Amino acid sequence: MEVLDWKSLTAHEGYKTLEMEQPITTARGKRVITTRCPIRIDGQRLFSEKPAPTLGQDNEKIIMELLK
Repeated sequence: MEVLDWKSLTAHEGYKTLEMEQPITTARGKRVITTRCPIRIDGQRLFSEKPAPTLGQDNEKIIMELLK
């Protein structure tokens, strides 16, 4: 299998066909381009502008749920 550098990978037709990049807005409001999951569900690509949670973001909520 061919090993590509980042520039070659992003220029590759397969990468473009899979639409591997998407914009998201971070918790601080900054807009960035990132890669997305290539998996499809029922033939649909997964896109979301929601970023991953910051470290510890939901700790208090989880603790409260566990204490109930």
